[in-house]
Amino acid sequence: MDTTAKKPSVGMVFPKEGGIKSYFKGRKYPYPGYRNREAAKTIEFIKRMPIEMIDFLTSVKKIDLFKLLFLKGLIKKLTPRWLNFAIWAMRDVRHKPELYSRPVREIYRLFNILIEREGDNAGMKEKWEKIRDISCMILEVDNAYRFRLQDILSEMDIDKIKFDKADKYFTSFNKGYNYGNKT
Repeated sequence: MDTTAKKPSVGMVFPKEGGIKSYFKGRKYPYPGYRNREAAKTIEFIKRMPIEMIDFLTSVKKIDLFKLLFLKGLIKKLTPRWLNFAIWAMRDVRHKPELYSRPVREIYRLFNILIEREGDNAGMKEKWEKIRDISCMILEVDNAYRFRLQDILSEMDIDKIKFDKADKYFTSFNKGYNYGNKT
């Protein structure tokens, strides 16, 4: 990397490795990403919906809780509908994955591996694609979440995540998912 190249004092740069670097006057380093107010408002709305639903469900009186049990089927349909709504709401503000910041591009890449390993299960693939797109946009637009996740993932002991013999044994019962030759 040529460190002699002049960096802008204000503006955006699109590095060849991907992402966006936003330069602000008086800041020592560029911001990893691009602050888009419209995207931030949309993502805030999308994040708020499940919180409001959980608040509603936990505020229901015990008598009403009995009634909610009869609506269990409708409640189960809420998550896929929220995913569909969130994807629709993001349609005009969604970033191209190659413009995500470095950690979000990596999370996007990992989701793609998961999606690919779902095999012929189109329903699960579609669900994971939606979860990937929503999660990555939230992480890209809301740096508070991104930096916290980046911090905590950097503490991960990857050897404790890897499959042991018992994990490999039990994955053999789960058909339809390719564990990447780990089993």
